[in-house]
Amino acid sequence: MTTGPAMLDDVVDESPQRCEGFTDGRPCGVPASLLRADEDGRGWCWNHAPDPATRAAHKVAAARGGLAARARARRGLDPDELGPLKTVADAMRWSESIARATAAGQLSAAQANSAIRAVQQWCSAHDLHVRMTRLTQLEREVQRLKGMGVP
Repeated sequence: MTTGPAMLDDVVDESPQRCEGFTDGRPCGVPASLLRADEDGRGWCWNHAPDPATRAAHKVAAARGGLAARARARRGLDPDELGPLKTVADAMRWSESIARATAAGQLSAAQANSAIRAVQQWCSAHDLHVRMTRLTQLEREVQRLKGMGVP
């Protein structure tokens, strides 16, 4: 018989080691520190607890979490507020609206980046259209002058 502190082999851990539930046919992987023991000493995680009160509390918490997530989700900008995107002035107005909405927290960084990228793409396409139109006009003018005998 030993006197003094108990040896590790003498200590019996009564806490459950893993959740009794299964996910996709495999034992639940929730760590033992997050388990709650039932009256029989079996451990259950929040998701697998068979106790009706715990299940009901889980459903309420999940619903509240979903509401909170939806409340945090940024809705973006109203297309009617942005107006059309047909001119360079419109593109400038859009860029300003996006910058202000981002600074005010109405747009996330990802939303702002996507919106600004769309404006940049529009500007590139508009610039190409303007250049091609001008090139076509110049080619016609060259043909007209050649027809008049101008070298």
